[in-house]
Amino acid sequence: MARPAATSRPPVAVGGQRDGRDDRGVRGYLLLRRPLLANPFHLMHELQHHAVSEATLVVLAAIGSLMVLATGLLLLVIVALAFAAMANERRLIAMVDRLRGR
Repeated sequence: MARPAATSRPPVAVGGQRDGRDDRGVRGYLLLRRPLLANPFHLMHELQHHAVSEATLVVLAAIGSLMVLATGLLLLVIVALAFAAMANERRLIAMVDRLRGR
């Protein structure tokens, strides 16, 4: 059997790849295009050399505050879900104990 001839089509987008590039999402974009927002070591270096504008510092302060609030909210949701799971487990254990006749 003869193999089909290879075509010169552009690469197909499969599994996060577009045009042969590896796309890592928001984190990759920020690291490549906006390193001050994603790389704290780069930010420290730029701050030490007074290379960060005041507008960028305002943006970083706002984003930092929002991230702290979002992290706190996420922790509260996780704790609430843990308490809900424990209450459900307690209810199911009581149900099993009643069925066993204890």
